[in-house]
Amino acid sequence: MVAPVRKDALLTVVAIGLFLAPLGVPALHLSDTRYHYKRAQVTVDSPHGIAYASFSAANRISRGVPVLSRDIACSYGTNGRDCAFERYLAKNHTVPVGWATNPNQTLAGFVPNKYYRYVLINGTAYATQMIINKSVQNSNGYYRIDLALKQESTSHVLRAVALNASQQRNSIPPAVYRAATTGEATGYHAVDVPQTPIRVSNGTYYRVFLQSQSTPGPLLPMYNVLLTYGLPILGLFVLYRVFRRGYQQDTSNT
Repeated sequence: MVAPVRKDALLTVVAIGLFLAPLGVPALHLSDTRYHYKRAQVTVDSPHGIAYASFSAANRISRGVPVLSRDIACSYGTNGRDCAFERYLAKNHTVPVGWATNPNQTLAGFVPNKYYRYVLINGTAYATQMIINKSVQNSNGYYRIDLALKQESTSHVLRAVALNASQQRNSIPPAVYRAATTGEATGYHAVDVPQTPIRVSNGTYYRVFLQSQSTPGPLLPMYNVLLTYGLPILGLFVLYRVFRRGYQQDTSNT
């Protein structure tokens, strides 16, 4: 009598496992789209100032023109004609953009263009800045505000626009974080990849790109359904056999 009891107990445990198995099916991602991310190193040791360590590799990874950062204008991804205005400013020119009532008004930190804070021209980095021109007043007595560029260290600019993988981890999606720190990663949900480099713990900078995405094969969703509903049905069948055998033994004993 001991062996059948042990066998029924084991089958009962198996049946319970079959009932609980669908809880782990989502972890297999059988019906999820796969998003593959890779990184490209960004360096300041280049004639271009701030650049990819391997432009061709970055171009292959991103499958397009790999913009360095949304906060740095006129880097990769922007042609010369688009940056004619910035090239003009880089030659110690200024451009009027508004008026201020107070000549001593503080404009530090004000970004005149919402798309970038810095400019990269011929390997030299500049910060955009606003200057109150106290020598020019209009009929209302307001002072002219000029837009200008101020030269900055490329190292400072890169550090300023980059996300810190350690201190700003909550701002970096997990798959993007893994790609930045390990080289590549796969995720199963579409995320917004930061459009700027990421600084990892050893001080190296990487720009992460979505390299590719792939939908599951035609059979994988079917496997997902079979595992989700088929395993509990199989568990019911096992329990049915256990209870039926127990019932038959009770009947034979009586």
